[in-house]
Amino acid sequence: MFEWNGMQTKKMHKLDSLWHYYKMLHAAVLIINPKNGYVLTYIGGNDYKTLPFDMVLSHRQIASAFKPILYATALENGFTPCTYLENEEKIYSEFEGWEPKNFDHISTPDSNVALWYALSHSMNLPTVDLYFKL
Repeated sequence: MFEWNGMQTKKMHKLDSLWHYYKMLHAAVLIINPKNGYVLTYIGGNDYKTLPFDMVLSHRQIASAFKPILYATALENGFTPCTYLENEEKIYSEFEGWEPKNFDHISTPDSNVALWYALSHSMNLPTVDLYFKL
């Protein structure tokens, strides 16, 4: 198993192994020279031998990486961690019928969640509500 202080040999159940990697910070770095486009640094993940997944090339949505920036902007503009945001599915006809959803597909009409809760659970619907309020 990959550990930050070196490889470890441990006997554990498959579910314990999944929990071990779930708790670990996963990071990737891609540094490009803006003048000529040459790749200066390319690190696709923590340890490709143990975790053969290239996070630089993976197709992931950028929204969750942007959420802390949006929430920090909200705090700088008078919102508090206890400000409530809507957690309700809506269709935005002015944006080609865009219908955002939470990752777990859970939303209830007339439900609200605190700003801190929405960010800590990376919820999409309250984040969209916050975006439009900002």
